[in-house]
Amino acid sequence: MGVRLFDRRPDGLHATPAGQQMVAVAERVEFEVHAAESLVMGQDTDLRGSLRVSLFDDIFRVLAGGFGSFIQRYPGVDLTITSTLDTVSLTRREADIAIRLSESPPEGLLGRRLGSVNFAVYASEALIAQVGEDAPLQDYPWLGWDERLPGKWLDTWLNDNAPGAKIVARIDESAILRKQAIAAGIGAFFMPCYEGDATPGVRRMGPPQFSRPLWLLTLMELRHTSRVRAFMDHMQEVFSTPKGPLTDAS
Repeated sequence: MGVRLFDRRPDGLHATPAGQQMVAVAERVEFEVHAAESLVMGQDTDLRGSLRVSLFDDIFRVLAGGFGSFIQRYPGVDLTITSTLDTVSLTRREADIAIRLSESPPEGLLGRRLGSVNFAVYASEALIAQVGEDAPLQDYPWLGWDERLPGKWLDTWLNDNAPGAKIVARIDESAILRKQAIAAGIGAFFMPCYEGDATPGVRRMGPPQFSRPLWLLTLMELRHTSRVRAFMDHMQEVFSTPKGPLTDAS
C-alpha cells in the first residue's frame, strides 16, 4: 500500500495514525466475519462438531454432573470447557456458551436462567474458636477484594453488618485462592453456599446474605444451532428437577 503502518521502537511496534485506521477497519472486518460464521452455525442441525463453554471455576462443582450426562447423551459433540472470570466475547467465538452470575442477560445475548446461588459469610473452625463462638462479625479479621476490582458493595455491607471490621488481606477473583485463605484462618469472607458448606474445616456464619442468578448465555444467532440448543436444553432439564444441583444452593 506504500503507507507506513507501524513504527519500531525499543519497547515494541507502535501503530502510526494510518495504522490505527487500518486496525479499526480490520476489527470491523473481523466482526463481520464472525457474524457470518454465527449465522451459518445457526443453521447447523447436526449434533456433532465443537462446542466451547466458558464458566468460572468454583461453579463447576454443581455443574459437573450435568456436563457428564451431556457428554454421555451426545457423544458426537466435541466439548471444550474453559474457566475464567474475565469477560469472553461470544461474537469473536471465544465461547459458544457462557455460564455467568448476572442480574440479567447482557444486551444482545439470549439467556436461560438456571437458578440462583446463595452467598454467606464463612470462617475456619480454628478462627471461630480463636475469636469466640458468640463474637460479632466486626471482631473477626476479614478478607477484602483487590482494590482494582469493583468492591464498593463489600465496603457498604461491612459498614452495615460489621462496622469497624479490619481487612487483613485482599484477594483477586480466584475462587481457589479465596477458599484456601478462608480455610487457612486468615480471615472471614463470602463463599457460595454450595462451596462453603462442602469445604472441610470451614463453617457458615449465619444465613445467606445475598443471591445471584445463574445464567446460560449465547448469541441470538446461535440459538438454532443444534448442539448449542441441545446443551442449553439439557442443562436446564438437569437443573429443573426437584433434586437439581442448585437445590441446596438456592
